[in-house]
Amino acid sequence: MADIAGTAVGIVSLSIQLCQGIVWYVDGVRDAKDKAQQVIAEMNRFVDLLELLENVVGNLETGPSVVATQSGIVACSTAINQIRSKVGDLNSGGGSGLRVGMKKLTKRMTFPFKEPEIKYWKTVVSDIQQTLQTALQALQM
Repeated sequence: MADIAGTAVGIVSLSIQLCQGIVWYVDGVRDAKDKAQQVIAEMNRFVDLLELLENVVGNLETGPSVVATQSGIVACSTAINQIRSKVGDLNSGGGSGLRVGMKKLTKRMTFPFKEPEIKYWKTVVSDIQQTLQTALQALQM
């Protein structure tokens, strides 16, 4: 009798975990397009700021602070490219048809599995951004 109760508890526990996993996945797929668009918009704004910063720094005399700022800009660009490659464009493939629809669906369905890596790269960008802020403060001195 105890074996049956233990088995029943195990099955219920497994069912709960499975249900939580399904809910996580469905929520990730449902929100994939909005999350991807938000990440891409943030990265585009940051790229615009980096281009402005690159133009300003390019006009300054070369020194350790300028070199540090330029290397930070390059590091940010690299990390942003990584994020863009992970996010992809969930709206890509203009036109209509089954093939385009299937590509969009595939991208949305794989997004939840890419999300932790995208968050990692966003953290990398934030760290580089803090380093850039320090370099800019050094330029002001």
